[in-house]
Amino acid sequence: MSLLESFLKYIIQPLLLAAVIAVLIRYFSRVKYERKTFRIAIDRDFYEGRHFLKNALSFFFIAAIVTVLSGVSIPEKTILMYQALGIIALLFGQAVDLSLTAVLATGLITLLCCQFDVRSFLLPDSLNQHFGFAILVLTALCAGFQAALAKEKETEWFTPKVKNGKRGRKIVGYYFREMTIVPLILLLPLRDGTQSAFFWPLSGISDVHFTLFLMPLLVATNVKTFKRSFSSSLRYYRRHKALQCGMGLLFSIIAAFVPKSSLALLLVMLLTELIFIVKQSAFDGKGQFWYVETSDGARVVAVKSGTPAAKMKLVPGDVILECNKVKISNADELYQALQKNSAYCHLLVKTMDGELKICESALYADAPHEIGIILFG
Repeated sequence: MSLLESFLKYIIQPLLLAAVIAVLIRYFSRVKYERKTFRIAIDRDFYEGRHFLKNALSFFFIAAIVTVLSGVSIPEKTILMYQALGIIALLFGQAVDLSLTAVLATGLITLLCCQFDVRSFLLPDSLNQHFGFAILVLTALCAGFQAALAKEKETEWFTPKVKNGKRGRKIVGYYFREMTIVPLILLLPLRDGTQSAFFWPLSGISDVHFTLFLMPLLVATNVKTFKRSFSSSLRYYRRHKALQCGMGLLFSIIAAFVPKSSLALLLVMLLTELIFIVKQSAFDGKGQFWYVETSDGARVVAVKSGTPAAKMKLVPGDVILECNKVKISNADELYQALQKNSAYCHLLVKTMDGELKICESALYADAPHEIGIILFG
């Protein structure tokens, strides 16, 4: 079979197809919401799709080195079960990230069912002793890639969602959602030379035959903040995912030498993930400020890239107190003050830390109103 044919078999895997659909839905939903709420799309670029492809290619080479050198082997039915759980994780992806949970749940369900001799069309007839090691390696890869997605410099990819506060003022929350599917090169065990449903070439070792298979690994992040800075929220997420990656690597080594410990180690990893999901929400709740509508100026909700506002280094959360030496208290007064000088903009801004700063920039000669600041509508 040619490499092209093998690639074509990979791109029709159910989890990959579902993820592509999810990325498209996420993009169109974001643009539709922004146009409805702010009367303009903050970023019409399909960065969701661009990041999806870029990260898949970047992570593929790292994953290939790890899985090939460690000889990770996963039964065919287990891969099918994982893809089913991965699709379920995608369905809840807007609310919570369950991509790592899907890997752990796949391993735990398979080990528990085989231990109690439960039969199902999604369960392998038998497992080799290094199955737990393989799942823990995938757990470490998934957590490590999640940490890599949550780079602190990626704060521009937070998208705003406006909600009504308890006191009649609007509050905005920000969501960082990245997703990709990483192709993993795995060994698929086949007994008696049976042809795989995935149609990959066979090679044999003793009475067990193996075929190389590209398994889609779902890697997703979901970071939301109402009371924290973008960078601190990403830093908190990244730190915990790096810890989980380290735990996965350590536990995989233990499982390689003590296979019977695999079930307990996977349970610890799952418990750690569930605790992190709860702690992540609590971390944001202990923040010191809200992204809330104010009457003491115009709160910046978002900034369009490549505009005068971006050049002035305005960031979400800033409050514009003065525009062109005129005090303002809302968006309408800001736009009226902008008309005083169609070529230049001078702003007095208060940051989320309470500090004052001066921001200045030339405006577009043919469209001075397109400063690039998104405010509460």
